[in-house]
Amino acid sequence: MKTIVMTLLLLFSFSVHAQVSDEAFETEINKTNVIHQLEQVAAGTFKKQQFERFNLVMNRLVELRPQNTRYLFSLAKSYALLDKKTEAYNALVKLQNAGFSYPIAENTDFNKVAGTKVYDYIEDGMIANGKPYGTGQSVAKVSEQYGGMLFENIAFDKNRSRFLLGSIRSGEVYFITESGVFKPFIKPQTGENETYGVVDLVTDPKRDFLWLATASMPQYNGTTQANFGMATISKFRLSTGEWLENIDTSSLSKPLLFNALHVTDNGDLYFINPFTREVMTVNEGESQIKPFLNVAQLSSVKAITSNNDASILYVSDYDKGLFLINRDTKAYKMLNDPKQTFLSGIDDLFYSDGDLIAIQNQTSPNRILRVLLKEDLFFQGAVPVESNNELASAMTKGFVDGGDVYYIANSQWGKMDMGGNLQEGKSWDPVHIIKAENNYKIQEFIESQQRIADIKKKRGIK
Repeated sequence: MKTIVMTLLLLFSFSVHAQVSDEAFETEINKTNVIHQLEQVAAGTFKKQQFERFNLVMNRLVELRPQNTRYLFSLAKSYALLDKKTEAYNALVKLQNAGFSYPIAENTDFNKVAGTKVYDYIEDGMIANGKPYGTGQSVAKVSEQYGGMLFENIAFDKNRSRFLLGSIRSGEVYFITESGVFKPFIKPQTGENETYGVVDLVTDPKRDFLWLATASMPQYNGTTQANFGMATISKFRLSTGEWLENIDTSSLSKPLLFNALHVTDNGDLYFINPFTREVMTVNEGESQIKPFLNVAQLSSVKAITSNNDASILYVSDYDKGLFLINRDTKAYKMLNDPKQTFLSGIDDLFYSDGDLIAIQNQTSPNRILRVLLKEDLFFQGAVPVESNNELASAMTKGFVDGGDVYYIANSQWGKMDMGGNLQEGKSWDPVHIIKAENNYKIQEFIESQQRIADIKKKRGIK
């Protein structure tokens, strides 16, 4: 692997000066799978207007990450720059038909393929896909004076009808109601049972528990040289905020980080350590972290959920899409065909009435999908139920309550520098919590798909 990386770095250095033959360049590109290095080469070849090579690199990236819509759009651009109309149109139509809206109107990179009826059709479709869709309305708002506290995760205390927001900055948990009451609920623990910035949180109302994943990181105000790289899985009383315990992590190698918290109906807690790519669990009634499954094939697990009896776990990998895990056999596989459906970029995931609800925020537009399942195992389709809400500039974590999905509409994370400080020229905004229907126009979609299937059957089209 080191040899391939070094070769690719040399290619990047030399290729921008056209000192490497096209054949050698293509050979090295097609045998590497190092995503970030390929991205660097793509940027370099595009900047130097080496569009044939740019096209080669984008083809490789799409091959490695077929569900990444940004790569497919860049591939379409590379074809357009080479005046390969058919190939550019095919890639753009694929994005348009999947409900995405990427900037091709007045985009000079597409000048060579513009001006045709096909292109105008695609452009109109992209514009239509960029219009607001769904029923989302802001139901609670955190003032801009608290925007810098980095409320990047949310849970729901159903018994008291209040949202719980964990602050990465202060390590506190606040509650906020739909009537606007906003108060601190839990302060970080100090001393022997120290807790840190709140990375994730999840409620277990049946047992009156609130689980927190906390970590000492640059964005946390309490980070010191002594605690940097520490993390906890901590349990509190949901009703009162009383600290109950920190689960022992002394046997785990440092540094630590935990995310993707999920509690099953029977009270088992699942989460992941992204450093080791290991799914872990704390079984109901126990106070010990147990390894569940190493998912080394995955690169960036963002969320875990399960079906009603927790026999199947569903995992969203930000780069590769959705996977399901058999709890008993621990076998796991991709849920869908990656060349047919775009399910990368999913930041949060929930099981609801036999389907999955997914918050997808690495696409244009950001959107919420209902992922249709059959018998909890088989992928049937993915339908947008919310997109392009004017408040949702950077949607992130959420939760499902009945037929509604709630989500944080405008994460403030992207406004920080590497040290966790507000970037120059930017300001914190009010943070909105949006409520939307998670089955919006689903029946209409299913009926339209059935009509299409019937027509294809009559015409002998597979």
